[in-house]
Amino acid sequence: DIIKTTLEENLNMIHDTILFLKEQGKEVIFDAEHFFDGYRANPGYAVKCLEVAAKAG
Repeated sequence: DIIKTTLEENLNMIHDTILFLKEQGKEVIFDAEHFFDGYRANPGYAVKCLEVAAKAG
């Protein structure tokens, strides 16, 4: 609700942002600070966010 996007688009934004920063030579740390809140609401999607972030770099 906050960023007015779909779950799929959010996954794309996670991927694209991490990939862009890595391509710029930056060290990227995916904080996932609200992971457990998200996990309670939608476990599969919360894990998918971590997987997408890891695959992006």
